[in-house]
Amino acid sequence: MKDWLVFRRLLGGLIALLALSLVAESAYRFHKYRQREAGYREDVGYTTTDGPLYGLDEQTGYTYVPDSRLTLRFHDGNNAVVGQNRVSVNNLGHLSPRDDVVEGTEAEFRIVCLGDSFTATTPTEFPWPAALEERLNADEELKERLGKSSFKVL
Repeated sequence: MKDWLVFRRLLGGLIALLALSLVAESAYRFHKYRQREAGYREDVGYTTTDGPLYGLDEQTGYTYVPDSRLTLRFHDGNNAVVGQNRVSVNNLGHLSPRDDVVEGTEAEFRIVCLGDSFTATTPTEFPWPAALEERLNADEELKERLGKSSFKVL
């Protein structure tokens, strides 16, 4: 009989813990959903720039115009500007605030990012490949361990 009481208390505790976990998980998911919903902008209908951002490329369809520094404006359905940011296209036509060279040096560790609009994105002034390069170059211990003086993210 005593074992049965211990088992019931233990089972009751586990059920209470499970219920508490369920409530906490539900609250967290609701919070994250509301956070995501708050960041979503339905007011943006289209974008414009103050100069050409794309050029025709016979092989790929289009390319970014090299050496472009443009303002990208976000408009709503009533043509009102609801946001803007700077877009930087470097000397080789990459979305980057820094120029690139084709040939690297032996002391440089190079990383190439291939992708789509998540890799080369215009709605931000500082694309993530540029942020990655900045963070890697700030890590002196990593550069020393690899025997390199710098990182270049293309």
